[in-house]
Amino acid sequence: EITFDDLNIAQDQGKKATILQFKTEYCSICPGVKRQIHELIKNDDGIAFYEIDAVERIDLAKKLHVKSSPTILFFNEAGLEEGRIIGAPKKDHLRNTLEKITTIKMENTNAN
Repeated sequence: EITFDDLNIAQDQGKKATILQFKTEYCSICPGVKRQIHELIKNDDGIAFYEIDAVERIDLAKKLHVKSSPTILFFNEAGLEEGRIIGAPKKDHLRNTLEKITTIKMENTNAN
């Protein structure tokens, strides 16, 4: 089982959760997904978000079995992967995945 610490990412892990979004230069939906995630976590400094270029960090993409973009990975406070979304998620899916990990209800913003 791979933990966040095993990834050798220079950034710090979030106190409640860490979200990694793998993107590529040609992913047309990746910027919109990034905006959705930022909107969802903007009021919670315990959740860290990092965007990773899957081509530049092919080592991480391979280690984590990322085969398409966007791929969003959710790590809990212990650094264990607790969720994964492949493709463009609806905001409710993002929120529900985070709630399962953090066990804290996210602010209910506009759905989708």
